[in-house]
Amino acid sequence: MSERKSFFDSYYHTLDTLSFEKGAKGVPLRTKPEGKYSLFTDIPLPAAVVSETAITHNAHWMQRFANQSEVLLAPHGKTTMSPQLFKAQIEQGAWGLTLATPAQAQVAAEAGAKRIILANQIVGLANINAVLDIIEHYRIEVYPCIDSQYLAEQWQSAANARNLQVTMLVELGVPGGRCGCRTHEQVKALAEYIAHSSHLQFAGIEFYEGVIHAEHESDDVEPAVREFISGAVTLAESLITLSALDKPIVTGAGSAWYDVVAEAFTGKTRLTTIIRPGCYLIHDDGIYLEAQNAVMERAQRDGSTACRLDGDLVSALTLYAHVISVPEKDKAIIGLGKRDVAFDAGLPKAIRLYRDGQPLPLPELTSTDIMDQHLFLEVMQEDTLQVGDILVFSTSHPCLTFDKWRYIGVETEPDTITKWITTYF
Repeated sequence: MSERKSFFDSYYHTLDTLSFEKGAKGVPLRTKPEGKYSLFTDIPLPAAVVSETAITHNAHWMQRFANQSEVLLAPHGKTTMSPQLFKAQIEQGAWGLTLATPAQAQVAAEAGAKRIILANQIVGLANINAVLDIIEHYRIEVYPCIDSQYLAEQWQSAANARNLQVTMLVELGVPGGRCGCRTHEQVKALAEYIAHSSHLQFAGIEFYEGVIHAEHESDDVEPAVREFISGAVTLAESLITLSALDKPIVTGAGSAWYDVVAEAFTGKTRLTTIIRPGCYLIHDDGIYLEAQNAVMERAQRDGSTACRLDGDLVSALTLYAHVISVPEKDKAIIGLGKRDVAFDAGLPKAIRLYRDGQPLPLPELTSTDIMDQHLFLEVMQEDTLQVGDILVFSTSHPCLTFDKWRYIGVETEPDTITKWITTYF
């Protein structure tokens, strides 16, 4: 086993270190001495599976991208919410982790994160105190985001009551987007308020460019994205004197425009520049494949970092499921539904077919509809699917598949599980 593979291997659970609770899905019914579990015979289906090789490749690919772009990486953990993957990302070189809620942040802290960006508005005294509990108990750096003076006042009051210091990021948003101050003047006023508060410290600027969309599908949104990011960086530089940090933070980037954000951060040596993609670790064959293809097209066009790395991101997640009914000659029903797989950004796509454990040529199949426990397939050729066949599916938007599984098998050999990752959604 290579050193790289061995590094990631140490974070996964084998069955002798993990007890499955009753009712858990996608896990074996009994242990086997050799610790190998066939997806054809040993594990009740459906089952969610990740490829160890693909995850290892994706993790190193993005860390190399960050290193060569001279930016820090704080992956968004909401994609996997898996402590095993958090630990691996941190020890591999991630500056910290990004999360969205206090509960998610606690999972990250337990996994060993020393720096957490809360890229969301944390509202309500109970939520604020939950974050303060993390700061106090784990003694780590937590950077909440705010976009209103009301929220700054709430944080100041709660931190004062507990005699804690909180480093705050001000969120810059876009018109028509989601959270975030809509003007640079609002950001500056809020930064000044924080800087003059007794228990708050202004840490810098946070933004998310992924909410910028073209008015018409045929429009090129890239110029608008670049203009917004450039403005955010200029704004962060203009507020350096308000920060208690030696190098204030400017942070942005989801999984679609991280290359453009990293490019805008180039040479900004007075700032701590951090990108926050999340879905890269699992990737997919849908919306994030499309986004990554656009990244690579820009890299080829501009000669930028992504095209100088070995290979590209690959999809790591599949789902195994049975054909449970063939009620009509052109229709098959699969034991896989909304409770098991994402469906918001496209239906699962069949990519492999097995019968009695042996691979068969994949016929032309189209996913047409999905219900709680059933996926509908249109079958183009008669008599190509039988009840009991096993189909393997790729997905789009891995976040919304991961959150449906407490345990996800790790495939180290073809169609074989030897260990698991756990999730905490």
